[in-house]
Amino acid sequence: MLDHGLLPYWWKIFEHSKALEYRTDIFRNIEDSYMLKNLEFSSHDIYLDIGSGNSVVPSLIGKLFKCQIITTDFDENYRIIQEQYKERSGLNEKNFLFDIQNATQLTYPDGLFTKVSLVSTIEHIPENGDILAMEEVTRVLRQYGKIVVTVPCSREYIEQPKTFYYDGFERRYDTNAIKTRLMHPSLRMIDELYMCSPDENLTRSLRETFFAEIGDENFTDVWYKKGWYEKYSDISILLSLSLIRLVKDPDDSIFGACLTFEKL
Repeated sequence: MLDHGLLPYWWKIFEHSKALEYRTDIFRNIEDSYMLKNLEFSSHDIYLDIGSGNSVVPSLIGKLFKCQIITTDFDENYRIIQEQYKERSGLNEKNFLFDIQNATQLTYPDGLFTKVSLVSTIEHIPENGDILAMEEVTRVLRQYGKIVVTVPCSREYIEQPKTFYYDGFERRYDTNAIKTRLMHPSLRMIDELYMCSPDENLTRSLRETFFAEIGDENFTDVWYKKGWYEKYSDISILLSLSLIRLVKDPDDSIFGACLTFEKL
C-alpha cells in the first residue's frame, strides 16, 4: 500500500468508517483505497456504485467531492443503512440516492455516468452474470469514463456455490478469466494491481507465533472464521500491510485483483 500510494486514501476511509461506527477490513482496506485513488473524483462526476451493501465509501466520496452519487444493491435491506450514511455525512437526495438494481439489467440510460465501481461484487453474480454486468456498466458509462472492478483470484478459475465467509455464489478469477470475462470491446484496461501472498519467511513467522490458534490454516482464513475481523478490526490495516503483497505482475500466489478500465 505504501509503494502504490494507497495509504493516504485508506486514512480518509478509516476516519469516515470510525465516524459512522463501521469496521475496516483486511482486503477492503486495499480495494476501497484503490478505487478512491484511481477513479479521481471531482464535483462534476456522476458516480454509480454497484453492490453498495453497507459500504461507507460512497458517502465519503459524496462528502469529499460533492458529486452526484447513486448507490445500488438488489437487497432492499441496505436502503436503511445507506440512508443513515447519507444523513450522517451531511448529504441529501439531490446528490446521494439508493436504488434497487440488477447489475445485469440496469435501468439507466446510455452514457449517464462518468465513474462506476464494482468492489467485491461482480464475482457473486452467477452464470454469465459477470459478463452481462460488464456489458451493462459499459453501456451506462460515458466515453472516457472510468470503471474500477475488484475481484478475488486464484491460480485457476473456480466457481463455488458458497464459501465459509460468504453464504452464496462466488467465483475466483485467474488471469485468463479476467481477460475473457471482464474485458469488453469498448473498454481498455489502464491499470491493474494484484494481491499476492507475502514472503514465505513472514508466513512462517506468523504460523510459529500463532501456531496454537491457526495450526496449518491460512492466517487470513482464521481471521474471518474466528470473528477477529469484527473484534479486532482496527488492526486490520497492519495485516493489510504485512499479509498482502501488491504487484503489477502476479505470480502463482495471486488471490485478488484491482482493475481500472476506461471507455473508448
